[in-house]
Amino acid sequence: MTEEKNESSARLPDNLLALPLWAAIAAIGLLTIGVSVGFVFLLVPGLNEAERTAGGHVLLIALPALAIATVIFGASWARTERIDAMQKSFLCNTVGKKLETYLVAPKLSEGGATLYPPLFKRIEKFSNPSITSFCNFHLFDDKQRRFEILVKSNVFNIEIAYYLHLATPPSGYTPAVN
Repeated sequence: MTEEKNESSARLPDNLLALPLWAAIAAIGLLTIGVSVGFVFLLVPGLNEAERTAGGHVLLIALPALAIATVIFGASWARTERIDAMQKSFLCNTVGKKLETYLVAPKLSEGGATLYPPLFKRIEKFSNPSITSFCNFHLFDDKQRRFEILVKSNVFNIEIAYYLHLATPPSGYTPAVN
C-alpha cells in the first residue's frame, strides 16, 4: 500500500507535464484571480466585516494553492532532461560557433575581413545523443591533420580537453579512443 502511494506521488510532476500547457496556465491564472479577489475584499474601504472575512478566507485557500502550483509547475519544467538539452545546445551551438569564429577560416561566400588569422580550414562537431554534456570538436588544418577539443559541461563547471597529435601515427596504428 505505501509502495503504491510512493509510486503515484513520485509521478506527480510527470502527470502535471502531461497536462496541456493551456490547462496549467488556466489553473495558475484562476488561482491568481482568486488571490487578487481576496486582496480586493480585504483592502477596499467601505466593505462590511462579512465581506472582509470572505476575502481573508479566499486568500487563505488561494495564496498557498498558487504557491504550491507554481513551485510544482516550475520544478516539473526544470527536469534533468531539459537541463541536458540546454547544455547540449550551449556546447554544440554556442561553444561551437565561438570556436569556428575564432579558429576557422571563413567560407568564401561569407567574405569580409577576419579579425583573427585562421588556424584551421574546417570544424566538425560530434556529440552523443545519450550523453548530452559532452561535445567533441574536430578541427582540420590545411594539411588535413585533425586536432580534437572535447568540451564537457554541467550546471556547475565546464571542462575542456584537447588532443594534439604531434606526429602522424605509424601505418596500422588504431587509436584507443576514436
